[in-house]
Amino acid sequence: MKIKNLVGRKFSTLSQSEKEFYWELELGTLNTCDYSQVIDYSDNLVWAIDGFDLKGHDALCEEAYQDLGCKPV
Repeated sequence: MKIKNLVGRKFSTLSQSEKEFYWELELGTLNTCDYSQVIDYSDNLVWAIDGFDLKGHDALCEEAYQDLGCKPV
């Protein structure tokens, strides 16, 4: 199984074996957007810890960030 097969998909649509692969990846490789639950590379997500007001979310994809009208703090 390859990482690229998971990116862009909703976590809830993954098979059991794909979920196991996701959880066994090196910590921080992939993560999910808290708003849409779409999987992306952690580096592509906007993180609250980096000084952004994400309307109560910890991590958002760029599309969700714009849809929710989020801003840097």
